[in-house]
Amino acid sequence: MKKSVFKSSVAIALLFNLTACGQKPHQSELSRLTTAIVTNDSDIANESILACVAANADIASKLTCLPSIKNVQEVFANVPAGYRRFDMTIEQPVDHLYPEGRKFSQKLILWHRGESEPMILHASGYKIFNEQLYLLADRWKTNQIQVSHRYFTGSEPTQGELDWSKMTVAQSAADFHRIVVSLKQVYTKNWVNNGGSKGGMTSVFFRRYYPNDLSGTVADVAPLSFAREDSRYIDFVDHVGGDDMAECRTKLRDLQRVFLTRRTEFLTRMPANTTYDYLGGPDVAFEHTIISVPYAFHQYHNMRPTDAVSCGTLPPADASAEILWNWLQKTNAVSGDEQTKIFVPYYYQANTELGGSADRLDLIADLLQHPYSALMYGPKNTPQIYADDVMRDMEHWLKTESQGIMYVYGESDPWTAGMFPFRPEADSFRFTVPKGNHSSKFTDLPTDTKAQFVDTLSRWLGKQMPVEFMAPAYTPKEDPQIRL
Repeated sequence: MKKSVFKSSVAIALLFNLTACGQKPHQSELSRLTTAIVTNDSDIANESILACVAANADIASKLTCLPSIKNVQEVFANVPAGYRRFDMTIEQPVDHLYPEGRKFSQKLILWHRGESEPMILHASGYKIFNEQLYLLADRWKTNQIQVSHRYFTGSEPTQGELDWSKMTVAQSAADFHRIVVSLKQVYTKNWVNNGGSKGGMTSVFFRRYYPNDLSGTVADVAPLSFAREDSRYIDFVDHVGGDDMAECRTKLRDLQRVFLTRRTEFLTRMPANTTYDYLGGPDVAFEHTIISVPYAFHQYHNMRPTDAVSCGTLPPADASAEILWNWLQKTNAVSGDEQTKIFVPYYYQANTELGGSADRLDLIADLLQHPYSALMYGPKNTPQIYADDVMRDMEHWLKTESQGIMYVYGESDPWTAGMFPFRPEADSFRFTVPKGNHSSKFTDLPTDTKAQFVDTLSRWLGKQMPVEFMAPAYTPKEDPQIRL
């Protein structure tokens, strides 16, 4: 086998972060500020590694042949029948432009079914919230790799001061490329990546930089935004559900005013053992929560008639503080410091590259007492200058070159306002779940489109979904209900 097969022919563009300069890059500067590099993977994939893999029969031994894979531990508890679980890390450069520089350990969980089976590369886009088989691997009975995103819990650089400028889309894509190159020496069948929300974004962005690493991508409820606070989401929330939900939308706005007018009744109900210092205190955290109530309601609730939180279960404006508080806890609970700090890396990305959603403030502006900005949720004392160049580049690639991507959206999910463009002529599809929210998945699709999804993914994987698993009782746990 020629050694050259282990050298990636894919050029990746790593946009230098300009926050130190305190300015957004102009289009005329991009050629100077963007450096294209070709990754050399021969240190993690070569003939000697393949020989070691071939010489060992057991998967646990094969994994030790991979020099980038470290700390392999088999876990025996709560493993589905037919699988073996291995927790491990992969050594990654903090900056892929300088692979000999600082390193960090990225957390992985491998659910091994067999080397002759295809692989689902599952990205949460955050830390690993639920250690489990997700929907696609469970239904198709494939292998699965779970990845903790760089800078999140389990994958934080620990040497020296945290360099936020390396928390970029391109650096993350290079992380995933090294994972695929390393493990493809063991798992040689088809690979498809998948994620929901930010995990879906992460999966598509990886394909943009390394389109030939995988056979296909499935992105659930993934938005593409073009501003730190993109106004398209305000318009969506103002009109979601059309005339049929006009009364519901009005009641939600009325409830916002009720909570803010009677705020002292609710502040006393906030847990005494929870701190809210990151945003500036409990009153700030409470106010931010109320601002986002309409968005959160449509993002995570009101999908089915049986949902505990729906238009039919909205409390009246004159309800008791106890009834209103209990409803808020189910709809959009106030987050304390522990929960808020988990998502600081996400907000850095949103505030610099990814962009995010916006909330309507004018209807409650007379009741607001504190600032409200996504910048408040990012890392402290760190410049966060937003530029839309990376997302515009994504948009152009999606419209002109992308192929082999399936998207699933929820009709009522506010993030659907940021639907990714797709190319139906390039084996790509975009499906919408009627009345679906941010939990929408292919299993919620109507029968005809669900069949199209199943046929397409089966083709990409090179494996048909077993008939007995078309509608199994097992349902994976949902990741936490968060803004993205």
